Amino acid sequence: MFDTMHANAGVGLAAPQIGVHTRLFVLELPSDDDDPLSGRQFVLINPEVELNGARKEMVEGCLSLPGFRAFVERAEGVTVAFTQLDGARVSLDARGLFAQAVQHEVDHLNGVLFIDHLKSLLDLEKIPPEMLDWTEEAEAEAA
Repeated sequence: MFDTMHANAGVGLAAPQIGVHTRLFVLELPSDDDDPLSGRQFVLINPEVELNGARKEMVEGCLSLPGFRAFVERAEGVTVAFTQLDGARVSLDARGLFAQAVQHEVDHLNGVLFIDHLKSLLDLEKIPPEMLDWTEEAEAEAA
């Protein structure tokens, strides 16, 4: 799952997105010295989420709808309890991108896409090709 996520420049991927009907998703945020959760790989099995903090609009895209983004209202923070691959049950408090990604991926586990949060599909914005890591230009540069 991490390979598929990386190949598509994602930060998260839910098992149902690749046809696996399991309550599991993976997350890996880009490295950021200010965020202790960044740069680490997480596998979250049977997550339970408690939303914390105010709700605010955040820009969001999805590997299930490549090339588009929109503003989605999400809670600023979450507490997420989940089972790890080793069977241990853990709980994390998160804010920012990690909290947003958890909410996005849990939506996938519940059959919800980020576009389901929009008032209109007209709220979708096409992402400029130069911002997409997986465009032909990026592939050419990597070669």
